[in-house]
Amino acid sequence: MLELLTTKNVVKHKVGKMKYTIFLNVNGGMLDDATLYRLSDSEFLLVCNAGSRDAMRRRLEVWGEVFAVESIVDITDESIMLALQGPLAVEVAERVLEYSLSDLGWFQFVQLSVAEHRLIVSRSGYTGEDGVEVVALPPVRYRWAKDLFTLFSKEVEAAGGLLCGLAARDSLRLEAGYTLHGYDTDASTTPLEAGLDFAVSLKKPFFIGRDALLRQREEGLKRKLTGIRMLEKGVPRRGARVKLAEGYTTRITSGVYSPLLRAGIGFAYLPPNASGTALVEVRTGVWRRAEIVKPPFYPKRSP
Repeated sequence: MLELLTTKNVVKHKVGKMKYTIFLNVNGGMLDDATLYRLSDSEFLLVCNAGSRDAMRRRLEVWGEVFAVESIVDITDESIMLALQGPLAVEVAERVLEYSLSDLGWFQFVQLSVAEHRLIVSRSGYTGEDGVEVVALPPVRYRWAKDLFTLFSKEVEAAGGLLCGLAARDSLRLEAGYTLHGYDTDASTTPLEAGLDFAVSLKKPFFIGRDALLRQREEGLKRKLTGIRMLEKGVPRRGARVKLAEGYTTRITSGVYSPLLRAGIGFAYLPPNASGTALVEVRTGVWRRAEIVKPPFYPKRSP
């Protein structure tokens, strides 16, 4: 079933490995992007975007009936996930879990048993830095989960780190050139337009949306997700209008102020050959110059 629904080759997916993959409609539009863990020969863990959870569950259940899949269970409310990001993520996780992760490669995971809880510990993340994500599968005892969070918090602070929210994640993933589904991609955009070709295995015999992608590749892209970096004061917020000298207009899909670059940055869908400068409406009627750049805005430091 997953072979049909996803853009990556599931048959070749090895136990202990993770894959970034995409779910498409028949027109090649993105329904969601997700991380797929192969826990065993017959068991997978799928981590999708929170906003797509209900739609993804329904889609899997419908196709599960078609393929007579033994069990599809949504464990979101009965599990927890902790994400450590940064150059000391592995070191901190090792101290808390008392387990060596030095041999764990990028987009690989191990399964551990800690205090009778089943943990999935992966080396991944969405910030452009090294990272470790810990998933506790159900059943999870509330007090144990709270104690685990406290342990991680103390170790992070001792290492000089901070507890951060989604706003920090948003600036980091944009600096690293990572898209966010629901903002930069949706059912009206294809992975080829979004620069996510690496997550699509067009050599697969068939998956939903494959024919549409092949046609688009043959005909050529009319637009592509491109980076925008402000040359003047202002932040290119989501929805802000963008104008090119040739008269082409579009809107910012994601935009923030980058603390590292000390400039506003964002994404917008522009003609594939667009270059040079653009104008961005940072406030109603106020336009500022920006340069068109190829992401990432800041070098990724994941292993």
